[in-house]
Amino acid sequence: MNERRLGAVSIKTPVVKLTFKDGNYLVGKLLNHGRATKFGNVFNFQLLDTNAQTFVEKKEVDVTEGQEVSLFTNEILTRDLREAQIGETVKVVFEGKKETKSGRICNAFKASVLEGV
Repeated sequence: MNERRLGAVSIKTPVVKLTFKDGNYLVGKLLNHGRATKFGNVFNFQLLDTNAQTFVEKKEVDVTEGQEVSLFTNEILTRDLREAQIGETVKVVFEGKKETKSGRICNAFKASVLEGV
């Protein structure tokens, strides 16, 4: 009998890690509106440009323009990215750690649609 573990996450596409340094960015064509995992939501992009490190199973890998990449998102970034249409070119920038109104520290991102790209 084969057994499949429920809730397991297998990300085979390179994962872009924006949160290592303020100002890290990802520019890519949005491929989906995210899917929920036990680690948060994950969105896929066709890569156009990034200055961030990328990983597959905790090993750093090089990525090239046109390659599919994944990005894990927090609740606020998930909401912002779902406003973009599939196929639009999106830029996501990590702005650092910010304090919320309730006093919690969270990762702050700026997401925008780039028109004419």
